[in-house]
Amino acid sequence: METNSIQPNNYRRIARFISGEMNWPERVWFSLLLACNSNMKRLSEEMKNDWNKTGDYFNNMNINTSKAWSKLYQRLENDNLLSANEESTIVRFKPQVYLKYAAVVLFAVVISGIGGYKYFNPELVALANNSNQNTVITTLPDGTTIYLAQNSTITYAKRFVGKSRNVKLEGEAFFDVAKDPEKPFVIETKAASVKVLGTSFNLKSTNSTNFELSVVEGKVGVNLNSNKNENVVAIAGDKVMTKDNKLIRERVLSFKTTKSSMVRLQFQDESLSSIINVINKTYGSSLQLSGESLKNKKISVTFENDISSIVNILSVSFNLELTHQLDSTIILKEK
Repeated sequence: METNSIQPNNYRRIARFISGEMNWPERVWFSLLLACNSNMKRLSEEMKNDWNKTGDYFNNMNINTSKAWSKLYQRLENDNLLSANEESTIVRFKPQVYLKYAAVVLFAVVISGIGGYKYFNPELVALANNSNQNTVITTLPDGTTIYLAQNSTITYAKRFVGKSRNVKLEGEAFFDVAKDPEKPFVIETKAASVKVLGTSFNLKSTNSTNFELSVVEGKVGVNLNSNKNENVVAIAGDKVMTKDNKLIRERVLSFKTTKSSMVRLQFQDESLSSIINVINKTYGSSLQLSGESLKNKKISVTFENDISSIVNILSVSFNLELTHQLDSTIILKEK
């Protein structure tokens, strides 16, 4: 067994690591060192094996830790892991400290595993609109705005990871997709999948045969689920439908969307900055918030489809002061 990399300083570092004396950058660095240094990793494994032989530390606080340390020390000596100048350094460390290290390492491994899983498998959010006349509006983590029609559900991740931004739709919604050339936006329905980079369109799909896409801006790619050879690219002014297991594309002069036919706007636990952004997109207004703390405040509210009413409700709800600029910009700030 090689011993070149096992120096007294390393034992001292291990002691600092397991006793919690290292700051976060040092802990990260030393964890990487343990992962890369086979000698130190082997030493830690030897320690753990001997500790395990003494019994379950967590369930039996009366274990003979001195016996475990004697076994470990003898094994290190037999494997020539102890030199004359290192011996005194090693024996100064109490076995209880190493047991504490085992607990810390086990906890760190479990937490990092859970954290890693949660990062790459973020929690899913299912937003449903079961109202009669309200249009539920939400802003996704990437800045995409969705106008969800009645009797519809959108499912998405709290954080987009991977090479694409995937959501699922059952029902009808208007999408104003934030541009991201590196990460396409993919909508999965029972009938077909839709792929875009950044555009706006209305999409309706309630089952495996019902599908209707109306493109307002940009380009949209459509792939039929039941026939992988059926795919089209639609541009602004195109409507795409399914018929006889095929995709039909046609040009239309105008079409009604979820966004254009709203009666009431409903927001559920949305930040004020997202609501203001939606209002500006919907009405072509120029509302601005003054103050970072104000932007992050959240509210659940339903508005009539009238910008004056919306601004009044917001000003009363948050005790805001309105300042009208000459260029028609309205500044909202706390009184």
